[in-house]
Amino acid sequence: MAWLWSSWQEFVDYVHPVSADSRGLFMNAKNGTSFEVDCDLHKAFEELSDALRSLATLGFSGRDNERSDDMSVLDEAHMFVIDLVQAGEELLLHHKRLAQSDAAYGFLSQHDILEHWDRYSATKRILREIDQLVTCIWAATRRRMNQ
Repeated sequence: MAWLWSSWQEFVDYVHPVSADSRGLFMNAKNGTSFEVDCDLHKAFEELSDALRSLATLGFSGRDNERSDDMSVLDEAHMFVIDLVQAGEELLLHHKRLAQSDAAYGFLSQHDILEHWDRYSATKRILREIDQLVTCIWAATRRRMNQ
């Protein structure tokens, strides 16, 4: 069930989206039927899950002791991180209550990785940042399923 934001500005002030402009998605959510909004919510979760699985195949499992140190996967990982952040922001766009819960805290503190990508990717720090983003999302997923 979707929990929508009162306004676009409320979403921006709370989530600080960094992926492509979601304003059109916000308007669709505000004007769409409950079924359409629930479908969009489900689609965002599926895209988030797909991006997580793709990053896991590249070695980003969310477990520090298994973190990839292979910089050659960076270009591919970048595409999946973009997908992951966009899907995460879309999920939070459709679920205000989730965004305001402790489960979203890690994602909200890590999703600006895209803004810092060039600086982080100059060193192996980017690998740690990707893995931290994955860790935050896995932790949120487990926390939500256990409630």
